[in-house]
Amino acid sequence: MDQKDQSYLSHYNTSDLRKKWWMFKAMSFPVLSTIGPAILEKSIQLGLPVKSLVKSTLFEQFCGGEDLEECLPVVTRLQKMGLHTVLDYGVESDKVADQKDAVVKELKRVIDFTAKNSHVEFGVLKLSALVDDKMLHAVTDQKKLNKPEQKAWDQFEETAMDLFQYAHQKKVRVFVDAEQSWIQGAIDQIAELGMRTFNKERAIVYTTMQMYRHDRLEYLKKMIQEAKNLEYILGVKIVRGAYLEGERDRAFERGYPSPIQKDKASTDKDFDEGLLLCIENIDFVAFCCGSHNQNSCELAATKIKELKLDPKHSHIDFSQLYGMSDFLSILLRDLGFRVSKYLPYGPVEFVVPYLIRRARENSSVTDQTQAELEAIKLELNRRKP
Repeated sequence: MDQKDQSYLSHYNTSDLRKKWWMFKAMSFPVLSTIGPAILEKSIQLGLPVKSLVKSTLFEQFCGGEDLEECLPVVTRLQKMGLHTVLDYGVESDKVADQKDAVVKELKRVIDFTAKNSHVEFGVLKLSALVDDKMLHAVTDQKKLNKPEQKAWDQFEETAMDLFQYAHQKKVRVFVDAEQSWIQGAIDQIAELGMRTFNKERAIVYTTMQMYRHDRLEYLKKMIQEAKNLEYILGVKIVRGAYLEGERDRAFERGYPSPIQKDKASTDKDFDEGLLLCIENIDFVAFCCGSHNQNSCELAATKIKELKLDPKHSHIDFSQLYGMSDFLSILLRDLGFRVSKYLPYGPVEFVVPYLIRRARENSSVTDQTQAELEAIKLELNRRKP
């Protein structure tokens, strides 16, 4: 696959391209990308008048809007490019601690919106927004719950299963968002129950596996075997991961072995091996390759071709973040694959922390910044009279 062709940028007008260039230029400076988000988040917390500035810059580049209606023009624009959409209500769980009913209602709206729009492929369910993190931590650590805790856990499980049931009824596929390692075990437990229950005929519930954790490849192998034994379809979105710094810092501060791979090469190795495992077990595994890494996408495309699988197979999906790696999305589209852009949305003041985490911790996005800058510069030069 060759990324030198800049035609994928042709749908941007020159003004938007310049704005996009300045955004990535700011992201390329370590000081700005480290200190800038903190200042931005604090400004919003203090109620300083920065919302309009944020919305016209960072938010506009990487989000669909503040609500589903604002997302519709973006979904339509992506559709015209031959790309699909993944809708993600990108509100961090600590921002909606007292609004769980409202979050459930919004997640059902995402499912409804997805069901009515043929080019929206998935909705995202951030289950940690529906229960206290302390509960997720306790269940992950397999601690015995007292009666009130057990009641709260049962209610959470019931709410999650109701969302899965709603998605199943609407024939909508949903990604269960990944979390930090100290609460991921509880999320895995719910996702596994959802898959065993609703993924009998087709994949509805997809868990997310962050391959920067050194235990995830073995977990993937275990889940593939379980899917075969229990005769359901394992739905899995494979990503490298987005909580790197927090994971390492917490492990160091608390004195336990880090769950993170020793280096990026190890993450890449497990990611690629996991991807190939999914393709080789395609009858039992529906996967989404969530990656900005061109080498990994090429590896998957080559293996799919080698096995003579239909690129539009219902168990094969690729996805990149909205506002990033358009060249890769278009190249995969041109190879016949179903490609989606991951589109977060929500109120600016709530979604900014989500964007900040992406900027700080998603190394695949950081690595992509220079390539984005070069591509935009070439396209702008091409347009000069």
